[in-house]
Amino acid sequence: MRMIKSMKSTGKNVFIYSHGCEMRGLDTRKISSYLKKNNFTLVNDPKDADFIIFMTCAFLNTTARSSLERIKEFQTYDAELIVAGCLPDIQSESLKLIFNGKIIPTKNLDIIDDLFPENQVKFSEIQDEHFVWKTVNPFGVSSTPITLLKQSTIIKKLHLIFQNSILDKLMGNIYPFFYLYQPNHRRFQNPSIYQITISRGCNHNCSYCSITKSVGPLRSKPISQCIKEFNDGLAQGYTSFILQADDIGTYGIDINSSLPELLDTLTQEEGAYGITLRNTHPFWIIQYIDQLEKIIKRGKIKEILLSIQSGSDQILKRMKRGYTKDKLIDATKRIKTAYPQLKLGFEIIIGFPGETRDDFRETMRVMDTIHADNGMIAAFSPIKGTAAYAMEPKVSDTEIRKRMNILKKHLRQNNYFAWYNTSYCKGIFFKEKEV
Repeated sequence: MRMIKSMKSTGKNVFIYSHGCEMRGLDTRKISSYLKKNNFTLVNDPKDADFIIFMTCAFLNTTARSSLERIKEFQTYDAELIVAGCLPDIQSESLKLIFNGKIIPTKNLDIIDDLFPENQVKFSEIQDEHFVWKTVNPFGVSSTPITLLKQSTIIKKLHLIFQNSILDKLMGNIYPFFYLYQPNHRRFQNPSIYQITISRGCNHNCSYCSITKSVGPLRSKPISQCIKEFNDGLAQGYTSFILQADDIGTYGIDINSSLPELLDTLTQEEGAYGITLRNTHPFWIIQYIDQLEKIIKRGKIKEILLSIQSGSDQILKRMKRGYTKDKLIDATKRIKTAYPQLKLGFEIIIGFPGETRDDFRETMRVMDTIHADNGMIAAFSPIKGTAAYAMEPKVSDTEIRKRMNILKKHLRQNNYFAWYNTSYCKGIFFKEKEV
C-alpha cells in the first residue's frame, strides 16, 4: 500500500538515501547539489517526496541484500524511485526481479540529465563535493535518534573539543553507537575533514571483486585540479584531508602522471595539515616505495588504509593481487620507519576459497608482523560473476566463523578493541588500545 504524502507536493520534492561507501556518499552529495541547483526541494521524509533517489551498495552479499530490501520498502511510498550506485551493475538479475524503473549507474552518473531533461544546469557543471552525504534512517525509530546524534552540530563540536581526552575514549568504549565504525575507525564526520576525489574507476581484476563492473575503468582527475581543490581546502582553514578514489594507487597512469607525483606536490605545500589515503592497493605502495618513502618522511601523510586481504602467498595469488607477503612486509616497514607516527589501517578477507588453516595462521603472523593501528576483517563473500565465485574448495561458514572468533580473541589479547559489526559486513573491526 502506497503511503500518502504529508507535505504539499511541488512535483520536485526529493528524498535522498545513501547506503554505500564514502565514495558513493560523495557522489550522493553531488547529486543533491545538482538537484538543488535545478530548484528541487530536498525533504527529510520519503512520505513527502515526489522522487526518491537511493544510492545502493553491493560490495558484499550482505550489503546487496540490504539494498534490495530497502528498494522494496521505498517502493511502498507514493514517489518515483530511482536506483543509483553499484547494485544495478553487480546484482542486475536480482534487481530486475523487484524493480524495473530508472537507474543511475556509478560509472555514468551523468545519465541523471536524461532522467530530468527539463533541468537547465547539467550534472557535468557541478563540482565534486568534499563532504559525504548523511541520511537520517527512515526505517526505524530506534536508529533515527542515533543518526541525528551523529549529525548534531553540538555533538560534533563536543567531540572536537574533547577528542583524544579521557572522556572521548570513555564515550567510544561505552557508547559505540556515537561513533561511525568505518574500516579506518573515524568517529564523527569531522567538520574539519576535507575530502578530495582524485580519480574514479579501477583497472585491477581481483578474483573476488565485482566493483570494477560498477565503477568502470580508471579516469584520473588532472593533477592541476587536485592541487586546486587541495589549496581551496587549505584557504578555507581545513587541516585534515582525505584523498578518495576507487583505487588510490592507480591514480595518474591514464594521464601520464602518478600517485607519487601528486603526493610530492601536495606535501610541499606549507601549513599544519595531514593527508589520509583511502582504498590503497598494496601493489602500488610496493611499486612506488622508493618515491613514497621520501615523501612520507615529510610527515604530511598521516594515515593509509591498505587492503592487504591475506598474508598467504598462495591465497594472494588466487586473489590475483600481484604481490607477495614478503614485499608487503618490507614496504610497510619502510613507510613506518620513514614516519613512525603514520597510522596503518588494514582490510583482510577470511575464508577465501582454498584457504587452509595454515594459510589462515600465515595471515595472523603477517598481521602481527605489520602492526596495524586499526582495520576491518570480513568474511569472504562469494559474489556471482566473479572468478572466485566458482573457485573450489569452499571454506564452510562454520569454519569461517571459527577463524573469525580466533582472530577476535587474538586481537583482544594483543591490545586491540575488536568487535563485530553485523549490520554492515558481518565482520570484525579492530582498533589499537592506547597503553
